[in-house]
Amino acid sequence: MIQAKIVTRHTIIDTYVEEGTQGLHYCRLQPLADEPMDEEQTAQATSLIEFSYVIWGSLFAPAIKQRLEHRFGKAPPAAHGPEPFSLWMVAVSPLPEPEKARLLASKDTVERLRISVGCFTSTTAR
Repeated sequence: MIQAKIVTRHTIIDTYVEEGTQGLHYCRLQPLADEPMDEEQTAQATSLIEFSYVIWGSLFAPAIKQRLEHRFGKAPPAAHGPEPFSLWMVAVSPLPEPEKARLLASKDTVERLRISVGCFTSTTAR
């Protein structure tokens, strides 16, 4: 079996099975990257990320953090920018899978952060 790991986000735009390959499936990919952010959006993203670290540090018991980090990896460092962190936040969030899929395909970093942080804050408010 051949496996591949894609290290950037892509959308599958076409799939097909080539004749003579014994049913080998192929797909064509289109790169998926977030829209550039202006200064206001960057400030919003930075604020949401800082708040996310507060939530992460205070909301979860160590065993839950460890389980989430084992499954999704540790939070990307701030030096990697807000896009990878927003994708990680969506992955670890308790959002329904269809909403996660929609957000992971979104090109709006601030929207992903707002919704994923919001789901944690609404969970703690209950």
